[in-house]
Amino acid sequence: MQPFVSVGAALVGTVVGAVIAWLAGRRQHRLETAFAMHREFHAPEMTRSRNLAGKTVTEHRSDNFEMMRRTLPPEEMQHVWNVLYFYQRLWLAIKYKNIRESYVPEMFGENFCWWYVKSYRDQLLPLDWQAGRHIAALMNWVERHTDEAELARWRGRARKLDDPWLEATGGGSA
Repeated sequence: MQPFVSVGAALVGTVVGAVIAWLAGRRQHRLETAFAMHREFHAPEMTRSRNLAGKTVTEHRSDNFEMMRRTLPPEEMQHVWNVLYFYQRLWLAIKYKNIRESYVPEMFGENFCWWYVKSYRDQLLPLDWQAGRHIAALMNWVERHTDEAELARWRGRARKLDDPWLEATGGGSA
């Protein structure tokens, strides 16, 4: 009987240890994903894309994404897509629990709020594209996970700041 108890205890210990190791690894992966996405978001190439995309969506504020896609040069629209695809990946990382959620509002909330207020709400969501549904879900998530006063500051800044490209470049031309 004693050997069975020892084997059982060893088996339980192994399973518990494996679960603890898996949970610690999962937690570390989620943290690393948050910082990797933050690095990507602020990398020179993505910063340039965000600035150029911001200029595009504000210059074409009366056009939706489909109209811009059909009328603007692909190299200009690519910057708009780069930003949109980033936010889609961010939403999917949240949805499928692949990012440390508690870091998301501070790392991405203010910029996302600008994009939502200045572009996505009026230029993307009415099209009922899958990308638009992802963006709407991300905004709903941000609203639920951000302090109301902070969210109000972000929205106020988005309404006040017409074009992040102008602010980033001091108003110069591209």
